[in-house]
Amino acid sequence: MGPPCTKTGAVGPVQHSAPAGRAFRVFPLSNWTELDIWQYVDEQKLELPQIYFAHRRTVFRRTGMLLAVGPWTQPRDGVASEQPFETTVRYRTVGDMTCTAAVESTASTPSEVIVETAVTRVSERGADARGRPFLRRCHGGPQAGGLLLVELLRFATGGSVDDGKSTLIGRLLYDSKQIFQDQLEAVQRTSVARGDEYVNLALLTDGLRAEREQGITIDVAYRYFSTPKRRFIIADTPGHTQHTRNMVTGCSTADLVLLLIDARAGATEQTRRHAMIASLLGIRHLVLCVNKMDLVGYSKERFEEIRDDFIGFSERLQVYDLTCIPISALAGDNVVDRSSEMPWYGGLSLLDHLETVYIASDRNLIDLRFPVQLVIRPISSEYHDFRGYAGNIASGVLAVGDEWWRSLLVSRATS
Repeated sequence: MGPPCTKTGAVGPVQHSAPAGRAFRVFPLSNWTELDIWQYVDEQKLELPQIYFAHRRTVFRRTGMLLAVGPWTQPRDGVASEQPFETTVRYRTVGDMTCTAAVESTASTPSEVIVETAVTRVSERGADARGRPFLRRCHGGPQAGGLLLVELLRFATGGSVDDGKSTLIGRLLYDSKQIFQDQLEAVQRTSVARGDEYVNLALLTDGLRAEREQGITIDVAYRYFSTPKRRFIIADTPGHTQHTRNMVTGCSTADLVLLLIDARAGATEQTRRHAMIASLLGIRHLVLCVNKMDLVGYSKERFEEIRDDFIGFSERLQVYDLTCIPISALAGDNVVDRSSEMPWYGGLSLLDHLETVYIASDRNLIDLRFPVQLVIRPISSEYHDFRGYAGNIASGVLAVGDEWWRSLLVSRATS
């Protein structure tokens, strides 16, 4: 399902369509979202087989998702929550029910599917990972049962010094069971040697001797972990003003930034500076983590005061998606699991938000981007003034004969 095949010819774009009575499958353009495809189908009044819409199916629940009962997805014996039942569902990937989970749906027309898709917070591929944590097999063999696709999210921390960035990352890794026993024992020993009253989880990311001696983050620390729903690359960045350049480095490849604020102090100059850097780098998703809520008595009023103040500031920035979460990194409140200390907060925990935030349509694949990886300059009399550039086209289209601009050299060139 997708737009007609398009090929550029000498006289412009040429569109190809299927002959009457026949159909062919076209994969959607890489920069089209699922919603874009359905809107195109609705606008063009394309006829689709009924398999694309809702039907009664026998399914069972696993980790919050609906899976089809089939040869490769069976309810586990003795698990009461996985009892099969019949309901009306729709499969967002058509062709293999074991490829993605189903969604409860009554949609029978493209316009009804559009309404459902517009409000979903789980990507099409995210549904696959969430529903298949027990089926980690390699695709290609008879036992595979479909392709497991787990989306990658890169995120960085931001905020002023001592706002709890490293502690938050340590707590996130610890509570999500991503730390080996020997790592935890090493942190425990170091915490005792330093005279800390508790296990200092910030030591999981602050590995440099100077960082541990001063109790601050100096360099960017990268950590990798995954859940059944998504893979993550974390960049824990420093909060000191003199190390701001390192924060820029950590955010340069991020899809999302966790901006921490001490609930006692509120937003500082460095907090706003990091928010502006994230905006300048074009990061579309910002999560405002109001940390140390345990030190203000888990006050709803204090959280709302900080939240409203920052929302007013963010109106001057290009922030497309702002989420505010009250947390305590030290105690683990609202980090991996919802906290009983803040019943007034009705949103997701931090990890739940990271697992479900939609990033599939963030990348700009239309404008031309050509990172130069090698400058070719032969040393010969035949090519005395030649200078070529080699690399992979990251986005856009470049054809032989196209004129383009070399921004670094401020000159025009022909491909």
